[in-house]
Amino acid sequence: MENFYTYNLAFVLRKSKKDNEGKPPVYMRITINEQRAEVSIKRNIHTDNWENKACKAKGYKSEVKLRKELKCLSENDIKYRYIKMIGETNAEELSNLEDIFYDDKDKELIREIRKQVEKHEQENK
Repeated sequence: MENFYTYNLAFVLRKSKKDNEGKPPVYMRITINEQRAEVSIKRNIHTDNWENKACKAKGYKSEVKLRKELKCLSENDIKYRYIKMIGETNAEELSNLEDIFYDDKDKELIREIRKQVEKHEQENK
């Protein structure tokens, strides 16, 4: 019998652990089968530059860099889940997948991949 996993990735602030400038660290929260783990991504951001509901950075300068890093981690998550969904892959398919996600090359296709993965995960709970 095959095992199926539920999986979620989110970014959260640890407001109780502020640095010298009063900026809390950003943690990546990974939940697999209702078991949660959090890992610091070694970045701090002012709470005014954080969107709690969307779990992402807002603003300019260094916050924009952080936003891009968080987006990249999120994209890597969906790519990993997609590969897991299809079962196996090869170098050419990986290269094609990277091309799709490169600079949001095809936003509609990225949305479709995300929907396919989420549907697959819901059907196989």
